[in-house]
Amino acid sequence: MSIEVKISDAGDEATILAWHKESGDQINTGERLVDVETAKTTLEIEAPSTGTLKEILKPVGEMISSEDVIAIIDAN
Repeated sequence: MSIEVKISDAGDEATILAWHKESGDQINTGERLVDVETAKTTLEIEAPSTGTLKEILKPVGEMISSEDVIAIIDAN
């Protein structure tokens, strides 16, 4: 099952600062996945599911909105 990763807490816009995992890496629920910066704060986004990080859709430096899918996890 594929899980879409979104940044629901980011408000209107945010910027991807750093990915802590790469495509193909195994991840666990709650593990730090990506850092994003909003106009007000920096957020550490955790993996919503255990599995394999199948694909990173938004690279470092890209502007995103709260509804953008930024990555896909292939859940176990």
